[in-house]
Amino acid sequence: MIVLQAIRPSYGWLFGSRLLGVYDAYRRHNQPALFAELTQRVGGQRCDEHATEALNVLTRMSIVTGKDVLAFNLENLADYARARRDNDRTVTALPLTSTSPRSCSVTSIST
Repeated sequence: MIVLQAIRPSYGWLFGSRLLGVYDAYRRHNQPALFAELTQRVGGQRCDEHATEALNVLTRMSIVTGKDVLAFNLENLADYARARRDNDRTVTALPLTSTSPRSCSVTSIST
């Protein structure tokens, strides 16, 4: 139901659930070209853990908001950070940036 966007669960529910395979299925079904490009761009770099978590953040935000990734705005990111705090999750280390930009970066996305 999540993959088909028939339901849009809250961040809190997503944080507490172990949805093995759902995020990958969601990315294959929703905006597959964009997610494939993001995955390909970061896949060969030495930041796999951070890259995977960044893709998961974008996927969660898309699931909850119902928006395309390229339609996200600052308010969406603030809502995500607020939900992390409200659910006792780390906020300060959101994986959308790397501590070593030269070793892992996505500079542009084709639209």
